[in-house]
Amino acid sequence: MDSRRSLSSSASTLKNQKKQVGIMSRLQLWWIKIRRIDMEYFSWVFMSLFSVAAVLLLIYLASTVKDEPQIRMKNDSKVQVLDFDSYSSVVYSPDKDVVLFIFTTWCGHCLDYIPEYMQLAEKLAHVQDLTFAAIQPRDMPPIARSLDVRSFPVFYLFLRGQKDKPIRWLAEDRKHLEAWIAQYREKNAQGIDSSYSK
Repeated sequence: MDSRRSLSSSASTLKNQKKQVGIMSRLQLWWIKIRRIDMEYFSWVFMSLFSVAAVLLLIYLASTVKDEPQIRMKNDSKVQVLDFDSYSSVVYSPDKDVVLFIFTTWCGHCLDYIPEYMQLAEKLAHVQDLTFAAIQPRDMPPIARSLDVRSFPVFYLFLRGQKDKPIRWLAEDRKHLEAWIAQYREKNAQGIDSSYSK
């Protein structure tokens, strides 16, 4: 009887061991499948998140580039950074002369002129009939084409009574900008045609 019990217990032990081996191998296969699914799923999730992050980064960069003129010119300066809506009303104002500074942010000379242009605008802020403005041609290509902008930096002086003939000045010497403005404003006040452009 003892031998029978030992045989039956050894048989049941063997049977249990076979079940355990079968269960273990099934669990291992199941775990491998889950890991494969998890890796595929997580790689898909990771790529999706990466794509969304890339799009958000591009949107952020695009929004900061558009705001760059205001950052460069500082909102508290006497220089008005113009857009399509304000360009005509400021530049073609019949009661003011307008100095228009056309610049780009990739031009080193333009970036050098910005602080000096702002200082000149501050210095001449007491002149009631003179406005200092600035535009970037990439923001307003039709206006840049109509003014025939080909190099940077460039200044235009829109005098009262002669707004259709702006005077162009290529920024060759920074020291002469104020003298150039005064010269043509004086000629315009005397009634002399100021269509000469340097």
